[in-house]
Amino acid sequence: MGYGGLCPNSPKRKIAKIAAVLCSMTAFSSHAWPECSVPMRFQELSIQGASAEKAQEKLLEMWERRTPPDVVECSLVIHRWAKQKDADGATSLLHLMRERLVMPDVVSYNSAVNACARGSCIHQAVALMEEMQFYRLMATEVSFNSILHACARSGDVARAQETLAEMASRRCVPGSISYNSALGACAKAGDSRTAQRILHEMPRFLRDVVTYNTALNAAVQEGDLATAEDLLAELQQDLRPDVISYSSLISGYAKAALTERAESMLEEMSKSGIRPNAVAYNAVIDALSGTAEEAEEVLKEMRRQEVLPTIVSYNSLLKAFAKAALPGEAERLLHELPKVRLQPNAISFNTALGASLDARCSLRLFQEMTEVEVQPDVVSFNAALNACAATGEGEAARCFLEEMTDRWAVLCPGHLAGTMVDSIEMVMITVSIREILQFGAVLAHLIVSLAHSAEFSALDAAHQIP
Repeated sequence: MGYGGLCPNSPKRKIAKIAAVLCSMTAFSSHAWPECSVPMRFQELSIQGASAEKAQEKLLEMWERRTPPDVVECSLVIHRWAKQKDADGATSLLHLMRERLVMPDVVSYNSAVNACARGSCIHQAVALMEEMQFYRLMATEVSFNSILHACARSGDVARAQETLAEMASRRCVPGSISYNSALGACAKAGDSRTAQRILHEMPRFLRDVVTYNTALNAAVQEGDLATAEDLLAELQQDLRPDVISYSSLISGYAKAALTERAESMLEEMSKSGIRPNAVAYNAVIDALSGTAEEAEEVLKEMRRQEVLPTIVSYNSLLKAFAKAALPGEAERLLHELPKVRLQPNAISFNTALGASLDARCSLRLFQEMTEVEVQPDVVSFNAALNACAATGEGEAARCFLEEMTDRWAVLCPGHLAGTMVDSIEMVMITVSIREILQFGAVLAHLIVSLAHSAEFSALDAAHQIP
């Protein structure tokens, strides 16, 4: 007899294993099952929320007590490592199983492959797939899909194509999830041509709305709007487009500054009985950033349709006010955010600062940033310095330079180092000699900090005369 008075192959023990697996993979606690049906060791391994480290400790205790775990119990712990995206933990346990003469099965390997794929260790996942073949274990669609999901997250189109080809060579028929994941890799990489090839290889009966949306997104990312329009038309014939289908194409029109097409697509979306979401409206507002009045009208339409505007909606409208040189409207909109229970972020303040041509207004906005605990960055300081240069406000420029010197340790200038030098140079041109002398020490300190930054050194070297 086995542990707990149960024979290893008894129906009662098999039910206990099934219960333990369900407990580990669902939201139900192990206590939801009858106490007699789940032996204590299964409960210890399948408690919801327990870490993989603790579960593996229980496994080691079982070996020490000479009541070794079986393949199902070990697979449960590998599944926990997969949830934690820990490739090393999963693979080490897999190899420990072989050392302790517990032969891993397909489920064990699938969980380990999933752990490697979720932990962005695709090479380890592929190595495990080869190991499965060496031990004559038949890889399933689940095994390959784990790798394809990783390809979709990283945009690895070449690996996704290789995986689909490998499935065919091992006589494993790809399903909708397999093809959609490969298309997801193309969308991430903006590779519309490869997406079209995969779509044509995919049997038509496997295609769903997600398939077309992913291929459409790949076309939009590459800027191939003609292909995106064709895909939407094909989707309308075979299935029914959803809000994501229209929103993706509207975003493409917005990126290409095709304002009229974006607006007409939004109307077509409403006429087809699909309620536009915030993403669709935000794309139209962004496309209308050159015409502030029309952009604001779209925001009002969102409210009329009871679609809750997001911070992206307001930031896009702020950009429209900045382009139209309407600093008062930008500041008004910025102050409206708390009223609609939205917290302004650095983009909100930077856009408002870019619209401002008044040094005093810039100082006020900086103070508000501090009050709401938003960290000013290099873009914030550049916008403020440009405002000081435009109005010749030397005292305000000194305040900003002192603030920049204090915060330089936490700022990361990067590619904006040159822009900062231009802003400082503009301030020095516009203010008087007396004002320059007043904050000369602060300016010198800042320039020294800037000159010693690695990013600026690289920028300076790039401009050296050969």
